[in-house]
Amino acid sequence: MKQPFPLPFHERLRYEREQRGWSQEYLAEKIGSDPKTVGRWKSGERRPQAQFRRKLVELFDIGAREFGLIAKPAGSRGRASSSTPAFVRVSQEDNMQGERIESCVKM
Repeated sequence: MKQPFPLPFHERLRYEREQRGWSQEYLAEKIGSDPKTVGRWKSGERRPQAQFRRKLVELFDIGAREFGLIAKPAGSRGRASSSTPAFVRVSQEDNMQGERIESCVKM
């Protein structure tokens, strides 16, 4: 069932996990993390690192923006122009390793 309004990442994560009947431990195992880390995401204390963002987007089959992992740019109107790439670059603030993870984000 699609959410009628956007939720912050930590709330959306809990919602999607509970809709599937998955425990934090089960989710952690599926993505190669540990339950304490998933708990920190769920509480809003932390956000997942790039490699876990990729896995979450793939596992739940939800776009990164819809999942609350990427904020809509201020002042943006609808789809990007044809000269704009079909991916989103994650800022250094979101990606502490400085990796470019452009290909992992669904648009």
